[in-house]
Amino acid sequence: MKAVTMREGVLELPSYQPGRPDPEPPLLPGFGQNHLPIYPYPTIEWFEKRPSPRRLRTVELENEYLLLVFTPELNGRLYRLYDKLAGAEVLYANSELKPGLVGLRGVWYATGIEVNFPSSHNVTTAEEIACRVLLGDDGSASFVAWDIEATSGMAWECTTTLTPGAAAVTMQTRLANPTDLPHRYYFWVNAAFPIHPGSRYIFPPSTRRIFTEAGLHPGELGYLDYPIHRGCDISRFENLRHASSHFGMTPDEGFFGLHHEHQDTGVAHVADPHLVPGRKIWSWGFAADGQLWHEALSDSSGPYCEVQSGPFRSQIEYRALGPGQELLQREHWLPLRGLGGLSFANESFAAAWTAESGTLGLRLLAARSLPRAVLVVDGREHRLDLSPDDAVLLELPAPEQSRLRLLDAHRNLVGQFDLTPPPARTAPR
Repeated sequence: MKAVTMREGVLELPSYQPGRPDPEPPLLPGFGQNHLPIYPYPTIEWFEKRPSPRRLRTVELENEYLLLVFTPELNGRLYRLYDKLAGAEVLYANSELKPGLVGLRGVWYATGIEVNFPSSHNVTTAEEIACRVLLGDDGSASFVAWDIEATSGMAWECTTTLTPGAAAVTMQTRLANPTDLPHRYYFWVNAAFPIHPGSRYIFPPSTRRIFTEAGLHPGELGYLDYPIHRGCDISRFENLRHASSHFGMTPDEGFFGLHHEHQDTGVAHVADPHLVPGRKIWSWGFAADGQLWHEALSDSSGPYCEVQSGPFRSQIEYRALGPGQELLQREHWLPLRGLGGLSFANESFAAAWTAESGTLGLRLLAARSLPRAVLVVDGREHRLDLSPDDAVLLELPAPEQSRLRLLDAHRNLVGQFDLTPPPARTAPR
């Protein structure tokens, strides 16, 4: 199998160039949306009103299925995740660098995947940080970005890995406090995705309620029924009127994602739910105020949403990282094609199903080749050749037992899922 290709390049984008930093960094907390200390970093509170070309250095990783483009000068962001089989961008790769003043120091860009540590839209979110590429003996390649925040002295390192033959991306983020004092921290991985007509966000089928910090009405806080709340399908982005934060409340299931109905594409996020319980969907909404934000952050790329993951169940939580303490977060991103939705995912495959008139319609899409796989339904075995190339459709009599198991050719368990999972226990706030 061919090794992952690594190369460097240049990306030219229209850019509303940030203005000069304030020569006097604020000594006391109080600037920005979180009112957190940022000294010794200066604020950047304005940008040019007209775009001009900007050239960014890029690092690209590519295999048979995916192309990844990183931008070291934008906090090491994964700027593009291109699905070669679908011929489409998976991430929101903004066509312009058009900042909003929502970062901790001011300037922030809505594009790609960013690491938020030890605060939201951190002090280097729009700046160059240290990066390198590691090549593995198995033909894999990893892009490593890291930074030490001067305000607290805490550090983070994010390693994004692409392996040969895989239609999935693995990210591992290490958080560290090398200082002699405990420090408060906040940590979420924030991925931007385009919104198309018919786009919706998906939590596991057992989800009956979600937590919101904002929703159908300004200032709404609390629990919402999912997916239908007060007669409205809140899983559909076009029904979210105002800026919305929706948090999944299924602590025993490790996936969530997006589905674009008209394109029949999407993405699944997979992580250990006990280590990464935080799952958030963010939208600016589609009322007038949301449309203004979409236009303020891009001239031509249209609306977007954010899929966020972290160790906290909501974003009203902070914790302390002790002296010398380290934490790891590992997660996987699986681009989806031809599934018709999303009902289950792990790091090896994704599945979606429907049940009508006594017939189960089951679609499976593997993240890597699984020849001679075995699907066990009601004790009967069905042989399958699964791969990332195409989703496999099975039409079976509705099974008596709800749990299905997928085995590889050596009869190792690849994954198991319930067709009719019980309602999830609601995680405590």
